[in-house]
Amino acid sequence: IVEGGRDDAIAEVIYHHKTLGTNMRGEVRVQIKNKHGQPREIYFDRPTMVRCAAGIEVERDSSTSGIDTHGIKQALAERSFLIGEHVHR
Repeated sequence: IVEGGRDDAIAEVIYHHKTLGTNMRGEVRVQIKNKHGQPREIYFDRPTMVRCAAGIEVERDSSTSGIDTHGIKQALAERSFLIGEHVHR
């Protein structure tokens, strides 16, 4: 999965760094020419948005009068996460 960059530039990098004998898969297909001028198909994927759901449990300590449910929802809605990002407790 490749985020950002031009399809043709990505295909060139994949072609020059891919291990020989391994298959490629992906929804994006780019045709490039090897050093002999022969066409080669390069495949890769782009990231897509996926709807997901999560649960959250909030506790308050005795010094707090209430839980700002709207504020918590707003803060979570404004936060974006990267692929593989570690989320702290």
